[in-house]
Amino acid sequence: MTTQSPTMQIDTIVVEENAPDECFTVGMAEGEEGRQLIIQTALYEPDDQDQQLGLDSYSSWMKTAPHTTAASKRPC
Repeated sequence: MTTQSPTMQIDTIVVEENAPDECFTVGMAEGEEGRQLIIQTALYEPDDQDQQLGLDSYSSWMKTAPHTTAASKRPC
């Protein structure tokens, strides 16, 4: 098992406001084959239904290998 460093050598950053999907996305990557970190959140304040459905948070993904992804959700 390979141990990965807790730091990343970032060489690509993408920031995008996606109005059709009503979300804001920030992505960072260590080259084409390295780790990737993607954070996404809504562009609007959550309403009661969003809170009940758990949509009042942001999501992040850390791609650590070609077929392995870790995901988490945190309150906004």
